[in-house]
Amino acid sequence: GLLIVTAAMGVVAQMSLIAVFTAAIPSTFAGLLRLLVLYIPASLTVLALVTAIPIAVAEEWSFSDGFFYMAGAIAGAPLTGVVPKTAAGCLVVVICTCCEL
Repeated sequence: GLLIVTAAMGVVAQMSLIAVFTAAIPSTFAGLLRLLVLYIPASLTVLALVTAIPIAVAEEWSFSDGFFYMAGAIAGAPLTGVVPKTAAGCLVVVICTCCEL
C-alpha cells in the first residue's frame, strides 16, 4: 500500500514539474530554437563543469578528464577513456549523477 502511495506521489510531482517546464517553453519558433541550441547546451556544459571538480579531485584526474567523463555521463556516451577506480570516486559519480538528473 505504501509503495503505491509513494509511486502516485512521484507521478503527481512529475506532472507538476512538467507543467512548469511546458509553461516556460517559448511560443515562437525562434524562441524554441534559442532554447534548444543555446540554453540547454549551455546549462548542460555548466553542469558538467561543476560536477567535474569533485570527480577530478576524488580520482586525482586532470580537470579535463573529469569534465569529459561527466559530460559523457550526461550525454550517455563515453567521451574519455578514464573511469573511476576508487570507492570514493564511485561515490562521487553516484552523487553527481543524481544531481544531474
